[in-house]
Amino acid sequence: MNRVPNGTIENMSYVSSYFHCVFSTVERRPMITPTLRERLWPFMGGIARQNKMKALEIGGIEDHVHILEFGHD
Repeated sequence: MNRVPNGTIENMSYVSSYFHCVFSTVERRPMITPTLRERLWPFMGGIARQNKMKALEIGGIEDHVHILEFGHD
């Protein structure tokens, strides 16, 4: 803790976390086409933003998706 000039105590803690999430299709079926990827990656980035996170990287292939997210408090 740190005292500021007006005498109040200021909390100096900070949390920063990286999350690597992997999602797969049902039964790992190859359902994620290049056309779908063009819409899916921005959609997943929007979900991250709505949850106060930043999608640093999104990628994957026909049967799964990886997303690297950064979150802080």
